[in-house]
Amino acid sequence: MGAYTAHWDAFRKNSLKGLWYLGLLLVIGLPGTALVAYGVNQFTGEYPFHLHVGLLSVWLVAFTWLAIRYSRVVCPRCR
Repeated sequence: MGAYTAHWDAFRKNSLKGLWYLGLLLVIGLPGTALVAYGVNQFTGEYPFHLHVGLLSVWLVAFTWLAIRYSRVVCPRCR
């Protein structure tokens, strides 16, 4: 066993957890923005373009943040 085996095992486990979070955000979050826009469209009668673009922007920021957070490698020696 190497000196950093536990560190890389924890990194692998954390990366897998991040992949699950990204998958859930992709499968639930992206259609969720469309469903909210559709619901507002049904309620008001006109397409809420600014709301949909805003929700998509928030989704994109969350997706990018999760991707960066769970793919970052911390050096086990110097942190």
